[in-house]
Parts: sequence; structure tokens; C-alpha cells
Amino acid sequence: MRLFLLCWILCLSLTLVSSNVTSEVSNVTTEVSNLSVEGLTSGEGEVDEEVVEENVENENTLEATPKFATECLTPNSAPGLCIDILKCSPLLKLLNTSKTDYIKLSSCGPKNYRLYPKVCCELGINNYKEIVSKEVSILPNKCGSIKVTMQTRILGGSNSALGEFPWMALLVHKKNEFTSLGCSAFLIHKNYVLTAAHCVHTNLTEIRGPVFAVILGEHNMKTKVDCIPPGNYCADPLQVSHISKVIIHQDYNIESTGHYNDIALIRMKKAAKNTDFVSPICLKTDKAQSGESYIISGWGRTETDAFSNVKRKVEIPAVDNETCRKKYREMGIEIKDTQICGGGEKGKDSCTGDSGGPLMIQNGTHYVAAGIVSYGIGCGIENWPGVYTNIPSYIPWIEEQISLNKKKIPNILSRKRTSHRKH
Repeated sequence: MRLFLLCWILCLSLTLVSSNVTSEVSNVTTEVSNLSVEGLTSGEGEVDEEVVEENVENENTLEATPKFATECLTPNSAPGLCIDILKCSPLLKLLNTSKTDYIKLSSCGPKNYRLYPKVCCELGINNYKEIVSKEVSILPNKCGSIKVTMQTRILGGSNSALGEFPWMALLVHKKNEFTSLGCSAFLIHKNYVLTAAHCVHTNLTEIRGPVFAVILGEHNMKTKVDCIPPGNYCADPLQVSHISKVIIHQDYNIESTGHYNDIALIRMKKAAKNTDFVSPICLKTDKAQSGESYIISGWGRTETDAFSNVKRKVEIPAVDNETCRKKYREMGIEIKDTQICGGGEKGKDSCTGDSGGPLMIQNGTHYVAAGIVSYGIGCGIENWPGVYTNIPSYIPWIEEQISLNKKKIPNILSRKRTSHRKH
């Protein structure tokens, strides 16, 4: 009888524990499923970057890092693991060279997580000379590629394929307790999206509220999960990040009819994860106009609706600046070299809601962003090309702002070596 009672008590305890665990899992699942535009209310609970768990036995070898370390990309866009710098001997040796900027660019993980900073340690690299021999760029080297090919039909355009233009982003505004969708933007760095300055200027945010979040990986705004019928191929969940900082070009003047310097960077609190449905686009660096056509994409006005639920695309002709200048002088507007033009065909144009999106040049399955949707005379009016911010003119500004706003790495040389403690 006593044995029976003991067994009964043990079974009851296990049942209660199981019930509690199930409840906790259910709560977590509910919280995750509520992460939508309507549910975005604050940055509470959002980590600046991934928290990394590690338990390294050998301090000088990356191979000793367990599977719980977070994957990352180095400044050279090589795969690595986010670990304590003391565990990454190649970068630790860089401290005695003139290449300390590379260490700063390798910073990863949450701020103040440990006594020593965390860095993205490249897999398979044991000699620091292999690192310094590579060219380092603030902007990613691997960009502008589309991995999906499954096709599914902007004004005068067609629906994009699921996973096409994986750098496209939507800006979310918040005023009081209400959220609304604003302009487009596009991913150029794991922490940054690029958009038009007029999209985030106070004149607009006074009405809609400040930019609150960035949505990446969206295709059809009406569906919770984007799939190709009959549902065998579906996109990953959306990546939603709150805003850390909005950086408007210092020379932008919203009162100017020419909208010069219409460019802004937005730093996200949570770094984007590269997937088939989220990845950065390359930026055009050559100032010379090239190609006969551009591609634009967005969720802006179509022929029949104020906005499109599905991300769309359209091809427009390139227009040389001299032709564009002559046309806009009729309106008393001067087109500068920091701007480029495209379009002018009836019914094919970027429109309201497309602002801030990229003007793209396609080379096979590879794309570069040549411009940012800025302004125009109406939408899709014949002989009136749209005006775009000329990205090559702003590459130095973009790189400077990203460099100025990157996390500072503490001077670990002045610290005494201590044992690690988990918090």
C-alpha cells in the first residue's frame, strides 16, 4: 500500500511539472505569434543582438567552441562564430598590429555581455596573416543575389516572385498606440536599411509618428505565411526589428523642390539574418550611368488600388540627366549630378508607397542599387521620368555613417586577465 502511494505521488508530481512546462511553452508560442505590425508596441524584450552561450575549454582554438555559439559573418562576409575575443587567437594577435580596425568591425553580441568584447571569429582561420591579406569593406561583399526561381504578375508592373528582391523592407510608424505602414527601404548591411530622407523627416513623422520598426522578408501583407500554391513552398517568418537610430543626410532640406540629398540610414536594434528571403543588395559605386533600363519594386499604388498587398516590380527605361534636366526645368527644378532619372513611359512608374525603395540594375540574377526612389511629377505620366537619389554619390557618406555608429570596442590590453563568470 505504501509503495502504491509513493508511486501515485510521483506520477502526480510529474503530471504537474509537465502541465507547467506545457503552459510555459504555450505562453512563449503566443508571444512569438503576436509579433506583427499590429502587435508592435515597444522595444521591450528585444535584444540588441544575439546572446551567445559558450563554454570553451581551450582558449586558443575556435574548434573548442560548442554548438551554442551564435553564427555570424565577418567583415569579409566569411562565416564565423560570435565568441569572446580571448577564444579567437587570430584576432587576438591582430591587437599587436596596425589592423585593429578589423577587430572593431568584427564586433558582435550584446553590449556589456562580458568583461571582454565578443568578435566574429572566422571558421577555419588559424593565422591572422590570412585575415589581414583580405580586403575589408564596411558594406557586405556578398550581396544582391536572388536564390529563388519560383515565379508567381507598382504601376504597370507585375507581382514579384516569392523571395524575389529579398532586401526589400517596410517601415512601420507608431503614433500613440496606433501603428501604420510607411515607405519602403532596403537592406544594405546586417544592421542598416537605406531609404529616402523625406520618408523619415519630421514633417511626415508629425502625422504618422516616428519610424518604429523595420519589416524584412515580407511578400504578401494579407497572409501570415507567404506560400506558393498549393502551399508546398513557403517563406520563412518575417524578421521584425525595432529602430535604434535614424540618420538623415545633414544637407537634406524638405522645403527644397529639388529634394537634393534625399537619403537616410536606419540602424536596426536587431541584426538581420541572411536567408533565402532576407539578404542585402549591393550598392553601385561607379558614378557613370550604365545600362538601358532599371527595375523598381514595392507595395505602392497600382492601376486599380491605392496600395498593393503583394510586392510588385516593373522595368523602366533609364533617362540621361541632360534630357531629364531639360524636362524638369519646365517646372523650375534643377536636376543635379547627385540625382538620376528613369521612367517616363505611360503607366509604368514608382508611386506613393514606393518611396525609399531601390532603383535596381539587373545582371542575370545579380542586382545592384543605383538609386533611391525620391520624387516625380505624378505617377506614370508619359514623358515625365521619376527622380532618384544617385547612390554612387553617397557611398562615402554611407560608409562614414556606418563606421561612426558602430559599437566601440573596449581596450582589452589594459585589463587584467580574470576568470569568466556567467551572469
